[in-house]
Amino acid sequence: MDRKIKLLLIVGSVILASLVVIVVLCVHFIRKPTLSLTFEPAPSKGAFIYLNFRDRDNINQWTSRLDDFLKPYYHETGQSTNLKYCEQGIPPKQNSDEVCDVDVTHWHPCVRDTKYGYTSIKGPCIFLIFNQSPEWLPEYYNSSTVPNNMPQYLKEHINKVESKDGVNSTRLRVVWVSCEGETPVDLEAIGPLQFMPSFGFDGQYFPVIAKEGYLKPLVAVHFEKPIYSIVIDVVCKAWARNIDHKKGQGIVRLALLFDD
Repeated sequence: MDRKIKLLLIVGSVILASLVVIVVLCVHFIRKPTLSLTFEPAPSKGAFIYLNFRDRDNINQWTSRLDDFLKPYYHETGQSTNLKYCEQGIPPKQNSDEVCDVDVTHWHPCVRDTKYGYTSIKGPCIFLIFNQSPEWLPEYYNSSTVPNNMPQYLKEHINKVESKDGVNSTRLRVVWVSCEGETPVDLEAIGPLQFMPSFGFDGQYFPVIAKEGYLKPLVAVHFEKPIYSIVIDVVCKAWARNIDHKKGQGIVRLALLFDD
């Protein structure tokens, strides 16, 4: 009898210990921040955008996707009364009902009136979306903390802002963004890029606010002079001190092919 009781106690202890481990692991993964970069217009499958400037149906496929995606940003679904213009790098107060607007209407040529550049041989635009969990707050870079593998143009921009406004400038409260070709051939084919409204996601949009009218921050990327008739593999990255690219955080890859 004693043997059975001891066996039951041992089995019970093992089960209890297993349950504790499972709960701890679940809590760990639930709390682990989600940090991903996505893009629009997103193909229904994969990450390949093929654009034929002579094919109206092909063009409409992409511009319609962007029209649908950007409806909340153009306030076609109804403008929230708590939207406000926010100062750069300064989010609304936590006890406030206000949320910062994402005004995409002036991001020329990445605007609806110009079909986001998809009817122009000067090159189209994509929109990058930063997705993060509510508890996450970015740790921003300054000139003394930038990593060696950050693109040179971002390093120079950070140095310029810091030299002008100081290391505590709100203009440095940015989750920076880069887009580059994957290989030397892609680097040459991608051509110059323009980022709007700036080189990243402004700090005014962090943390995520679970309030009516909240809009995820966007960055538009205009491909100004890409080489046509060649597949261009592109990698875009979000940059903050607590974004770990080695773990796949804040990175998105896509392929582009433009034909005229």
